[in-house]
Amino acid sequence: MRKILVLDDQPDSLTTLQAILEHRGYSTVVPANDPSDAIRICADGCAIDLLVCDIVLCSPITGAEVATEIHRQCSDVPILFTSGTALEGLHDADFESLSRLLPARVDFLQKPFTAAQLFSATNRLFTATTAPPEFVQAMRRAAEHRESVPKRRPSVFRAGS
Repeated sequence: MRKILVLDDQPDSLTTLQAILEHRGYSTVVPANDPSDAIRICADGCAIDLLVCDIVLCSPITGAEVATEIHRQCSDVPILFTSGTALEGLHDADFESLSRLLPARVDFLQKPFTAAQLFSATNRLFTATTAPPEFVQAMRRAAEHRESVPKRRPSVFRAGS
């Protein structure tokens, strides 16, 4: 029996992910909408078999930071990242966190995705020993894209100008 921790701060997404995974036969799906709760769940001896984690959270701590902390405590737990933001568009710190997790069993699904894609990704991570080659290639392409796009400097507006 596999135990999956799902972290997403959007109640609809959290409920949907939980329902899909349970419908596909994963009987123990633990929902968390708070990053601190997710870290606390894993602090007691790596009691999960997979982390499904939204990257962009309405929280001072991001999903990438949560996953990095959980990976530090439980290096054998695979991580499936989800986000409505493409890899190329992630905040620099989040992109670097994902990069540092390689070659661990890490994968990414961009929202919206289908139940079949979610199920396929979870199965792939359960059987993998490292990150799937498709994810490694996607990260490489995203890194190249990020390097080719000039960094925008924030505009400074002065009162009265």
